[in-house]
Amino acid sequence: MKPGKPQRKGVGKAVVFALFLAAMIALFGILAGGFVLPFFFATQAEIRRSGGWWQLASGKAAFSLALFIAPLFIPALIRKIKPESAG
Repeated sequence: MKPGKPQRKGVGKAVVFALFLAAMIALFGILAGGFVLPFFFATQAEIRRSGGWWQLASGKAAFSLALFIAPLFIPALIRKIKPESAG
């Protein structure tokens, strides 16, 4: 190597890994959003159509609500688990 030339060993692998990670996160988000949102709204619509408002306390409705709300708490959980990397 010539003096003064920056060494870029492994940078290509890091870029490929970062792109792979971004693609996997996007794919997971699409799959999760494609399942969670329709499941939540379909469950609520089913309860509305049936007229049995007591079904809002059913296991299926609670599960759909938990799937809908749980992702909002993921960043807080990550901060509690690894406080040094948060920020």
